[in-house]
Amino acid sequence: MRHRPVAQLTGGVAHDFNNLLTAIVGCLDLIALEGAGERISGLADAALRAAARGTRLTQQLLAFSRRQALRPVVADLNVLLAEVAELLQRTVGEAVEIIIDGSEGPAYCELDPAQFEAAVMNLILNARDAMPGSGRVRLTTRRLATAELPTGIELAAGDYIAFSVRDDGEGVTPDVAAHAFEPFYTTKEIGKGSGLGLSMVYGFAKQSGGGVRLDTAPGAGVCVTLYLPRSEPRSDAAEPAASRDRPQHRSAAVLVVEDDADVGAVSVAMLQRLGYRVALACDGQDALALLRGPQHFDLLFSDLVMPHGMSGLALAHRARALRPGLKVLLTTGYAGAETLPAREFPILPKPFRPAELGEAIAELLAGDPPD
Repeated sequence: MRHRPVAQLTGGVAHDFNNLLTAIVGCLDLIALEGAGERISGLADAALRAAARGTRLTQQLLAFSRRQALRPVVADLNVLLAEVAELLQRTVGEAVEIIIDGSEGPAYCELDPAQFEAAVMNLILNARDAMPGSGRVRLTTRRLATAELPTGIELAAGDYIAFSVRDDGEGVTPDVAAHAFEPFYTTKEIGKGSGLGLSMVYGFAKQSGGGVRLDTAPGAGVCVTLYLPRSEPRSDAAEPAASRDRPQHRSAAVLVVEDDADVGAVSVAMLQRLGYRVALACDGQDALALLRGPQHFDLLFSDLVMPHGMSGLALAHRARALRPGLKVLLTTGYAGAETLPAREFPILPKPFRPAELGEAIAELLAGDPPD
């Protein structure tokens, strides 16, 4: 299954769209925070709900293109499924029976729990739609060794957890099955679905180091299986929750680096409303010129993907060389695989809202008051 050219296209579109959404959502939030009249606030809320749908769409595109910024932890799939079982049942309704058949013993994988739950939800909704009226969906987890892995799917040698969602609907033809994981491919009527559900599942599985397979036959239902590398539990997996009472350091100085003028303007407005002193640079060279000057900065807030040959990651390294101890927060509409494993700097996904930006900066500055 060769998805690379399409994945590059969808990833690029999602990146640009997330920049648009950042500006739109940020402006709407600021309008709402200004305490506008009831009618204006109502319109802003409606627009924010529409923007939230756009955000979910871009997340699905990014998942398919494998450029979604994941936050992986070691988690037991059996526990994750138990936690969302009630939500899944409410989603499909009483006419559809959901059966969860977990493996004997834990099923540990290193993955992003939120993205796994989103993948499960997409599979459950597809299963429900394949069984109009009533039916049964079975969710299973199994441990597999290398020798038990199926052929015809690219998987590295090792132990895996196979997570399957099987329905007892009518199944699909081989022609439909061959295109099932392609973005925007759907057998549903216009307006009934974007065709991104299974492509998101495919992207999540691949970005998590695994793969996915669809088995079906007309009249025999559909079984979608995610093969996820098996992990061992970590003693430090549970981290204490961050305190909401951390100091805000709102007199701190922040250097914003953003090549999109609208995103830069709304980022500055958000930070100024939060009480920070803010300077704006349009690219890496502009930012370095400010950092070489006399102005004090406590934190660099930079886009990850920028023009003129200097990425936000490269800028962060050069900025730290100029200003040792400078805090760095990166942001992006997508995060490429080459930057995520290093985890040198925290990344705030776009679109972000004022509260999310404020929380991320406060967390970085906590315990290190500005001069």
